[in-house]
Amino acid sequence: MGPRARTLLVVLLVALAVGSGSYALASALSAPGDESLGDPVVITPAPATSTPAPTPSGSPDATPSPTPSPSAPTPVPVDPAPPRDPSDDDDDDDDRHGGRDDPDDDSDDRSDAQPDDDATRSSDDD
Repeated sequence: MGPRARTLLVVLLVALAVGSGSYALASALSAPGDESLGDPVVITPAPATSTPAPTPSGSPDATPSPTPSPSAPTPVPVDPAPPRDPSDDDDDDDDRHGGRDDPDDDSDDRSDAQPDDDATRSSDDD
């Protein structure tokens, strides 16, 4: 195979690659065709009915009693939380990091705990 044939083959392969890439890009960017099978379908919710459908009954003169439709629950008003005072910080991080103890902080009452009776009995039984 001569150098001219090899050059011609490379040029043809490059042209084929550029052409197929251009075709793929153009088809990807173009608008899709009309592929619908009929008219568009619009879905709407069913209207609310206030009268129930009559149900067959054993007696011919029985009339169906209307059942009330359930009403939407009324929302319960909620009071907003009071604004937070930044100076009233109940965070006990200060106790863990060597800060001063907060006298209003009742979350850590370990110093007031009484010793366990079982623990003292086991040491007294020796």
